[in-house]
Amino acid sequence: LSGEAIKELDIHNSFPVMLAVYTIQQNPGLKEDHDFIKYCTWVKSGKFYNNLVEVLNRYLNSDTTTREKKYQKSLAKARKHYEDTGEKLKIIDFRDTPKRKLTRKAVKELFQVYLNGDKKRSPLVKGYGDTFIRKQMKQYFPCLDEIVSNDISNKGMIYYILSEIETRFIIGIVDELYSNYPDIRILTC
Repeated sequence: LSGEAIKELDIHNSFPVMLAVYTIQQNPGLKEDHDFIKYCTWVKSGKFYNNLVEVLNRYLNSDTTTREKKYQKSLAKARKHYEDTGEKLKIIDFRDTPKRKLTRKAVKELFQVYLNGDKKRSPLVKGYGDTFIRKQMKQYFPCLDEIVSNDISNKGMIYYILSEIETRFIIGIVDELYSNYPDIRILTC
């Protein structure tokens, strides 16, 4: 810009990072919790949302065995019906049902729904909402979900708390930059 170099700084997985910071502030003992360590590993690797996509899609498509059983049951009934009456029945093959797939963008939106916590105002994302993402977070990260659920019940949207933590963090960095480099120009947006 006007002959000066521009550098962009972005905090990848910022809300998952801030959630980790917040939950440690609430319960320092979480540092030893296996599920919390897994959560932090996902966040530190920059793959939190990618891993959450995989987990949620695996859950959504876990009914493959059920579909196969339904097909085999229908097939057995059709054979029996044919043996008894000589009449053929059309069988619907549910095994070919397309797999459900949430995108990374949809999962990020669901995570925001999780953090916002207001069930009355939570939007559906690809047909899934507050109950779905809460159930999954509780299953994979119970220690974290306990704090989030408790704070949502007592304080409302945890999103605002995380935004404040992130803002204080960024302001701290900017303050340090101005202290160390008084002539620096910072553009925020």
